Amino acid sequence: LELQHQGFKIIETLMANDEHYLRNHNDVVRAFRWLWRSKGRHLRLIHEESVPPRYHEESKVLASFLIGYSQTYPNDVDVLFDLLRIFLQPTSFDFTFVKNYLQRRVSANLTPDQKKHIISRFFALLNSEGTEDTKVLSIQILVLPMLQGLLVPSGQSRCGELIGQPALESSVERMAASAAGEQTRSDTSAIDSQIDESVASRAPEHARDVIDDHVLRRFVKEALFEGGKTRRCGNRLTVELLKISSILLESFWQEVSSSRKDIIKFAWNQLKTDDLMTKHWAYVNISRFISVFETPAKVIHQVYVALLRSYHHEARDLVR
Repeated sequence: LELQHQGFKIIETLMANDEHYLRNHNDVVRAFRWLWRSKGRHLRLIHEESVPPRYHEESKVLASFLIGYSQTYPNDVDVLFDLLRIFLQPTSFDFTFVKNYLQRRVSANLTPDQKKHIISRFFALLNSEGTEDTKVLSIQILVLPMLQGLLVPSGQSRCGELIGQPALESSVERMAASAAGEQTRSDTSAIDSQIDESVASRAPEHARDVIDDHVLRRFVKEALFEGGKTRRCGNRLTVELLKISSILLESFWQEVSSSRKDIIKFAWNQLKTDDLMTKHWAYVNISRFISVFETPAKVIHQVYVALLRSYHHEARDLVR
């Protein structure tokens, strides 16, 4: 560990005096990435009370190096997913700087091609044997901030709405009120005229350059479904997938119209769960769906009544 510690000091000095050092020393880059992924570093971080204080900053130094590497090689998006490892276990060090860097990087500092590469990497991770915690973190720290950066104009903040917080009270309430008196009506075309235009807005052109038809189809076929069946995963991952689905329904509703049956099927299946948060995020998703697509009046009324009956304090904001 002492040799490694001294090596870190030498590399830090060389990088500080030569901005092209990493470009000319790929062997150093490979060594640092190997150390970051090593089981030894992971164990030392978990059992840091058994490690001399002199070496406690090992993970912090490596994280700072990988951030510097990411800035030098922006096309290598795999390093962004590597950095997520630091949040898989509790530690006495504050790694907020890593989270802030990742969120800022994906939301503002990448080209459309690099963002599409992140999405492809996310799909690969989602269908791998990786831990569910890693998959959840990839959505929370990489995918959702990237969608926010694509869809929210600079200087505005609608994070709550983007991740699925329903700004749908008025539109769904109006539709439900209409549905209550006309449950047997077969023609639901009047619903379209009640759609809140601010909710059913199209994504800006630069966002559609990243989230194109191919990406939207992959999300439905590979994220919401697995092998043609609804993806079976833990509640935390299900909630994050419902958040993404809600964003796509809000901003890409025309593009996903051909997959709307699969989208509503995924959300509807989550209503059977006993987990309160998952169930209410499913209601958020279904409410998004109702606000942009023609939906049978009976279904609208059923969802609205179920939400009125929800009284759990911890899900109050979602019910709203």
